[in-house]
Amino acid sequence: MLVLNMVHIKTFINTIHIMETILVTGGTGLLGKSLENVVDKTKYNWVFLSSKDGDLRIASDTEKIFKLHKPEYVFHLAANVGGLFKNIKFPTEIFHDNVLINENVLQACHLFKVKKVVACASSCIFPSNPPFYPMAENMILEGEPHSTNASYSWSKRLMIFQANNYRQQYGMNIIIVNPVNLYGPHDSLDLNDSHIIPAVIQKIINAKTTNASSVTIFGTGRPLRQFLYVDDCARMLVLVFESKENLSIVNCSNNEMSINNCVEIIAKNIGYTGKIEYDTTKSDGVYRKTISNSLFLSLFPSFDFTSFDVGIAKTLKWFYENR
Repeated sequence: MLVLNMVHIKTFINTIHIMETILVTGGTGLLGKSLENVVDKTKYNWVFLSSKDGDLRIASDTEKIFKLHKPEYVFHLAANVGGLFKNIKFPTEIFHDNVLINENVLQACHLFKVKKVVACASSCIFPSNPPFYPMAENMILEGEPHSTNASYSWSKRLMIFQANNYRQQYGMNIIIVNPVNLYGPHDSLDLNDSHIIPAVIQKIINAKTTNASSVTIFGTGRPLRQFLYVDDCARMLVLVFESKENLSIVNCSNNEMSINNCVEIIAKNIGYTGKIEYDTTKSDGVYRKTISNSLFLSLFPSFDFTSFDVGIAKTLKWFYENR
């Protein structure tokens, strides 16, 4: 019979590595799925939530989730989000849902003494007519957000305001990240409320499949956008989370391009040679909303961004396998 004395027992206990838990809201969305694919699961116990785990718009549901998982850290990615035309069509629901989600999650982080929070805002929170470009993190309140996505923008601005309250009153360690337009695997395939890249991909694939001589894209195609491959954004979030710097808000962005240039690259990768037409009766949204990534690059100067061509090729591979 093996007999363990107290020294053996203490030595055995000390060798057990109890992993801390990181809770990810919006864990089955575009960014959540990407985060799940890029993180090191040997360092932490990662819990990726879906809507099946509870309704974050309801405070009691949110508290039950936190009580169940007892997270030490939280990545808050959950949101009622969609493309330009969803924002125009459902502004009331988008504002209502996001205000409740953000407040309930931040309140639960406070109640359950979460050590660090990384919360996702958006580049759309920045003013539509700033004094200059690109916009740094301290320029968020330099003007009104664009009217076409004002509800989503203001809900995220309010989250930043409340994050500052928790930081100042309770010392909460919370970092806000502002991603630009994300694209990649696991994006919405719904033409009615998807972002521009999956909508364009769907339209051009359908045009090629049906041998259509032309395809119509909403808007003029002239506006400029920053498109960030979703795995890049996920890696950026992890780096920000692991940073020892005293951070409060960080932009996650890269270079900008025109929408018509984006459409041409997608068409080339799909192999569509028909005519691309633009429906100028449809809204363009804001013409430009370029944000600076100088702060991020000052912290992580060797970060390797995925080129748009490579990112589109990877996205198309997923689309063909899952559409």
